Amino acid sequence: MRCQRVRGVFAIAFLALPGVVVGQQAPIVQRYRFDADNTGWNVESTNAATAEITRTEGEFKTGAGAIKVKYTIEKGQFSALSLPVEPGKWAQARQITFWLKTDRDTAMLFAVHEKDGGHYHATIWSPGNVWQQITLTSQDFSPGMEPTDPKDPNQRLDMDRIEKVFLTDLANLLIQSVSPDDPFLKVEGGLRTFWLDEVEVRSDAPPASRLPREGAVLIDAFPYGYLSWLPLGTGSPVIRLDRSGMPFAGPAMQMTYTQEQGKPAIAVRGVSRDLSGCKSLVLDIASEQDVQLLISLEEHNGGRYQTIVTVAGGRQAQQKVLPFSQFRMADDSPPDANGKLDLDRVKTMGFADLAFLGPVAKKTNTLWIARVYALPPEQSGS
Repeated sequence: MRCQRVRGVFAIAFLALPGVVVGQQAPIVQRYRFDADNTGWNVESTNAATAEITRTEGEFKTGAGAIKVKYTIEKGQFSALSLPVEPGKWAQARQITFWLKTDRDTAMLFAVHEKDGGHYHATIWSPGNVWQQITLTSQDFSPGMEPTDPKDPNQRLDMDRIEKVFLTDLANLLIQSVSPDDPFLKVEGGLRTFWLDEVEVRSDAPPASRLPREGAVLIDAFPYGYLSWLPLGTGSPVIRLDRSGMPFAGPAMQMTYTQEQGKPAIAVRGVSRDLSGCKSLVLDIASEQDVQLLISLEEHNGGRYQTIVTVAGGRQAQQKVLPFSQFRMADDSPPDANGKLDLDRVKTMGFADLAFLGPVAKKTNTLWIARVYALPPEQSGS
């Protein structure tokens, strides 16, 4: 399935949604504007979260208004903005676009629930106080495979069966399983706000990323102007989309962090494409400093497998080809029934600079990742 994660921290539960109809004009299947009312979007909350239409300058992106959601992150409580969708209403959908802004750096979760089917979700990194236009296709959604998630008979997202969608701050979920004093993943509680504007369900497909090689399975090339990665650790990692053209001609994820003993800096994302049949993982990567990176793949309800790659410094654009056969089970991996990496069960991938494991002069480093993809055997040098 796909790659998602480092250290057993990305356990995600999901919710659901239904729908509302707006004028039908190709390629718009449905459009939700918030100039006059919420068009069917409402908050679901156990701790008095609110959703209102705001017309304050700067709090909407298009038209004359947006939905403003105020909510509190606290253990034992949950809130989400949800929309019911009449099954079949989105049958022609090939992409969902919307404008999103949050009042701080955070990861947001967009989830869909099929009628008599599964739960699927996509993660969005939202830098604080920046409007981003988000584009999601069916390939960007990973299936929920926690024990509480319903089983999907055909194991794929069917747009014609969507009955509910929801948008929530991932901190709502993370705070439930993380100790407040855990230095690895600091989830701050308290009042937060996000804004949603101009949601479009469209029948046309967004421009496709050019495959790096024939037969490649693309995991990420940052085509839509936002990130799906999550920064973790006490090394204060900060991620952003870099379009400067250096050291890569196209867009890249830039991660800046502190190299310091005992303070890891990690980035992790879900992998929603099927990797079965592939033989190697490819990274287009650059770094300011010479680094050794731990690359980690974690399975759904299974083990975590790792390999190490050396990346030369000097901001040199370089390509690393990592055969999946080199990945070994991590010492602290959850139990895995068959003791091997199953490429059809990979749910997360992540990387970490290993400098934190030993004595190191405290300094700042920056990494760039331009493309991540998997290759079949004939394209992997074997």
